[in-house]
Amino acid sequence: MQQCISFIVNKGSDKWLCSAVYASPVATMRPFLWEFLDYISKTVSLPWLAIGDFNDILLPREQKGGVFSNSKADLFASNVDKCGLIDLGSFGTKFTWQGKCRGGRIVHRRLDRGLGNYDWRMKFPEATVEHLVRRHSDHNPIYLRCSNVMLGHEDRPFRFQAAWFTHNEYPNLVRNTWNRDRGNIAHCLQNVAKESTTFNKEVFGNIFARKKEVEARLRGIQRALEDIDSANLLRLQKG
Repeated sequence: MQQCISFIVNKGSDKWLCSAVYASPVATMRPFLWEFLDYISKTVSLPWLAIGDFNDILLPREQKGGVFSNSKADLFASNVDKCGLIDLGSFGTKFTWQGKCRGGRIVHRRLDRGLGNYDWRMKFPEATVEHLVRRHSDHNPIYLRCSNVMLGHEDRPFRFQAAWFTHNEYPNLVRNTWNRDRGNIAHCLQNVAKESTTFNKEVFGNIFARKKEVEARLRGIQRALEDIDSANLLRLQKG
């Protein structure tokens, strides 16, 4: 199905179905998506989540600028109900997409969302969707949180940052650290992860802190743009 990819999420003996959705921007193509989702709702017994870009909105408050279409919203709501799906709600920015309507005026819409069936909602009663900061796309990324538990700093897995290699000292750090214990690959990887974390904090300037600062600034700009139209804010967002 071109507008949807479905897969099973396993955790031990626990499993549920996830359908990743990218609804066609061509309205005449979207009925094929909903026919497929309706088929899933009637044939799959697992807890089920559909998440992604549905290219439709349900309510007037999910749009700023442009013309709200009651008929399109009613059809979207009817399809959601027919499939037995429940909106998970969201937090972060109000909208997930920014574009232009006729005349060049900026329009915002909440096109991306998570929808779960009754079994999935009961399985994850605290689940919701976070709207992350929009960067290079006209869509905000969305992040599914199945619970409200936030990982502490010590629980976060190590993640390599490609930007480290822009620093002259980092390639030598990796080479020297790896050579210290070449006989054991697991130890080598652990050593590189540990030294990279120290390097990021003490030498590189903590890329994570700088990233948070940039994201916070972008988030503030994007939230302001949800309430007012400002050429200056648009320039800051692009910069």
